[in-house]
Amino acid sequence: MRIILMLFSQLLSCHLSDPPVKVLNAFQQKYPNAKEVSWNADRNGRHEADFKVGGTHYRADFNQDGTWVETETSVKWKDLPEATKESFKKESNQKSIVEIELVDSSKNGKFYDIEYKISVGKQDILITPDGKVIGTDNH
Repeated sequence: MRIILMLFSQLLSCHLSDPPVKVLNAFQQKYPNAKEVSWNADRNGRHEADFKVGGTHYRADFNQDGTWVETETSVKWKDLPEATKESFKKESNQKSIVEIELVDSSKNGKFYDIEYKISVGKQDILITPDGKVIGTDNH
């Protein structure tokens, strides 16, 4: 039984990591200059492309029907807008940063996702370039 479950899991994983034509077409239209493209399934069941444009690494998520969801790229603290830095300092009490990403979302536009350590794990705070906090997420 364990072997059957493992094989099924692998088959499902392979199936989800191979994007349908709609997703491939949407990706090509949105990122015609993308290089070194690889695909996998993210934890939400979306198709995620890892790729480079002009030497910068990106991750873009697409739904099964080819709808673009969001694109992320890692950034450094020094590259954040001052308003974003100030909002983070006010909200987080200078916690230890784990990761910073610039997110371009079909739902929320552009914002910075700053992941930092808290006493019981990690938390994300979502801050726009002009310093507006638009959400938090514990994990």
